Amino acid sequence: MDWEKSYDGKIVIVTGGASGIGKALCEKLGRLGAVVIVTDIDEEGAKAVASNVKKQQGGKAFALKLDVTNENAFKKLIDGTVRKHKRLDYIFNSAGVTINGDMQDLTMDHFRKAIDVDMYGVLYGTKYAYQAMIGQKSGHIVNIASLVGLTPSVPYNIPYAMAKHAVVCLSRSLRAEGRPLGVKVSVVCPGFVETDMLVKSSTIINGKEVEVDMSVFKKLNMVKVDRAIKIILKGVCRNKETIIFPSRLVATLGAISFVPSFKKFRSQIEQLRQIAERN
Repeated sequence: MDWEKSYDGKIVIVTGGASGIGKALCEKLGRLGAVVIVTDIDEEGAKAVASNVKKQQGGKAFALKLDVTNENAFKKLIDGTVRKHKRLDYIFNSAGVTINGDMQDLTMDHFRKAIDVDMYGVLYGTKYAYQAMIGQKSGHIVNIASLVGLTPSVPYNIPYAMAKHAVVCLSRSLRAEGRPLGVKVSVVCPGFVETDMLVKSSTIINGKEVEVDMSVFKKLNMVKVDRAIKIILKGVCRNKETIIFPSRLVATLGAISFVPSFKKFRSQIEQLRQIAERN
């Protein structure tokens, strides 16, 4: 396929590369012949993915520890990549966290954590990759947002939704600025993808993290991760501004709070709050 050939030999940075969409992107890009810089705050996880890319996928990969909330570290990563490889063709800003719960249960620290990772973590990567790409007059910035970054209302996940709305705005606005300078920008807005992100997500009741049954969302028929990666990379190759999937969820954007899975999730929160208050 032509779109697959477009990644061969390209220099690519992926954040959040130790798990989820980031990991799947690294593995697929490795199979397509890209030189993949796998970054994650989980250094051992990043090393495992890079090793798999080299051994199983037959590709070229390097693992580096990166805390995306550390602006200076992010700048050094990008500057170092350009010095070593003479260019940066793609950056996939994929690192993210999700914090669930009613507004009344969340502290400002919960908001700061989500905003630091999901918004500033993307902003730093975008800012410094953009500077490098302007100099070379080429390159493509790909920011992984979410379908919730497009919805009019997203209950029980406000910190994440706030940050993802900001990422969508950042990406679309910068795309217009970057076009005459040779820099492309795309934003990816997936619905539920079959990764471990939901399992790892935090749900807060009365300011404390609790376990909630997230399997209620599986009824939304999650997109298989391999399918999601194909849609993303194909859309990036075609320089799409906004890559949205699955189409069946797009139709519910204006009424996502009425989706049965969200109602069941809310019911769990209420039950757990009542238990916490009794204790």
